[in-house]
Amino acid sequence: MERNNGITLLKCILPIMVIILHFNNSHGGAGLIASSGNPIEHEFLLLLEALSIAAVNVFVMISGYFLSFRNKRNLNKILFLFVQLILINLGYYAIRAVISGSFSFHGLLLTILPSDYFIWLYSCCYIVSLWINLVIDNVNKKQFEVLLIVLLLLFSAWPTIADGYTNITGNSLMGMSMISNTGNDAGYTIVQFVLDYLLGAYLARYPINNTKKTAVGIAVCSLAVWGLEHISFSYAIEYCNLFVVLNSFYILALFSKLKTNSNTLLEWVSNKTLLLYLFHTKLYFLWRNKFALSASEGTLTGILHILVLIAVMYFCTLLLADVFQKVFGYFASWMQRKYPAVLSLNGINRNQEA
Repeated sequence: MERNNGITLLKCILPIMVIILHFNNSHGGAGLIASSGNPIEHEFLLLLEALSIAAVNVFVMISGYFLSFRNKRNLNKILFLFVQLILINLGYYAIRAVISGSFSFHGLLLTILPSDYFIWLYSCCYIVSLWINLVIDNVNKKQFEVLLIVLLLLFSAWPTIADGYTNITGNSLMGMSMISNTGNDAGYTIVQFVLDYLLGAYLARYPINNTKKTAVGIAVCSLAVWGLEHISFSYAIEYCNLFVVLNSFYILALFSKLKTNSNTLLEWVSNKTLLLYLFHTKLYFLWRNKFALSASEGTLTGILHILVLIAVMYFCTLLLADVFQKVFGYFASWMQRKYPAVLSLNGINRNQEA
């Protein structure tokens, strides 16, 4: 399938959305906590959260948009994901150990272990999607739509209702989930990734040409999530929340129809999407003690302050990702030439290109 410049632009925006999520997070920039005394900044961040929470779902949908047409998978890409994760973790640990003067083998071992839910679930989806494509290739539009409706009802609509009930009443519905005995895990599941993959594959085959419709869908879903944030924040931003899933779908639908000129800069940035995700979690110190929101008293200054902090993180991460990509690229190219490993429906072949 040909490259879509609108989706290339979207891939450049996705890291900003993830950065916003972690800017708000108490473990990242703690923006929501810091802005709690300033209603305008706080509501601004909640609106950004409501729109940005779609980032992970959108990324997997983009994978479905393109990979659903391909019948091979480059296993080295999965290997490279884990190697990059480990190298970035090791680099961060080494710098922190030198600065703090503390080192432990236990800490080093924990660093080497590639602990990242997204990398594991994405890798799993990347591989099993070969067989998912068999289903996609053998259904017509009507059948595909029925499949998606069934999956949305089982794995998004019902979790939204069940988790809403649990969060509002405080009563557990353990054992009443379609996903696991303990619940819906907020969408941090392979079930969610497969659903996203299928939604992206559907859009690739049956695009929504009415951009006004998709824009309205984004606005309605974002406002719905924003409203739910005031009822239960953690519930509102679950990846399996129906409004989050539909918002992700509409965002991809809108950008897939955007007509933009080929842009070298956008291509350069879009190729670093995953690296931007991996790197920025190591740079939270850029946000520490940088808040002066309480002094802005709900003025435009406070919002500008927020945007500057997010932009600083994005561009610092982008520079690091570029350097790392150039260095790591030599190893990746050599590995791909020397030890190609391509998975198809018939097994692994070392003499093909994915």
